[in-house]
Amino acid sequence: MYNPDQLQGTDAGLLMIGARFSAAAGAGLGPGADQAVDEVMGRRRSAWGGKIRQVPIYATSLGASGTISQPGTLGPPTGFYWGIRRLTASGFTAGTVTFYDSSASGEPLAVAGSAIAGIPQTFGRGEVLLHPGHYLVIVAAGITGTATILGAADMFPADFLPRYLG
Repeated sequence: MYNPDQLQGTDAGLLMIGARFSAAAGAGLGPGADQAVDEVMGRRRSAWGGKIRQVPIYATSLGASGTISQPGTLGPPTGFYWGIRRLTASGFTAGTVTFYDSSASGEPLAVAGSAIAGIPQTFGRGEVLLHPGHYLVIVAAGITGTATILGAADMFPADFLPRYLG
C-alpha cells in the first residue's frame, strides 16, 4: 500500500492519481477520480501559493519626452525576481513609450506606440524577467498628452526561479 505523504513532487501526484483512477475505474470513473485530481492540484497551489505574489506596476505620468528610472519602486527587491505579466501606457495620442531593463541603453522589453496606447501588453510566465537588482526604465519620445504607466508583475524569491519557469 502506498503512502502519498512519503513521496514528493510529481511522483506523488501521479501515483495518487493512478491509484485513485484505478479504484474509480471499477466504479465507472466517478467522484474518486475527480477527488484525486482536486487533491493533487490543491497541494500544488498550496506549495506555490506563498511563493508568488502579484505586485502592481505604476509610474507617474510622462510628458512629451522624458525618462522614469526608479530602481527602488520599478523592480524587485534584493533576492527576488519580477516576472512582468502586463504593461500598459495610456493617455497619449502620438509618439512612443519604451520599457527597458535597467538602462535606456539596455535591452528594450516592450514598446507602446500611439496606435496601441491604452491596450495592455501581456506576457506569459517567464517571458519578461527582471533579475534581482534590475528595474524598469521607461522612456517617452515625442508623445502628445501625458502617458500613464500601469502593469503587474509576479514577484517571487530567486531560489524559486526554476519552478516558476516550469
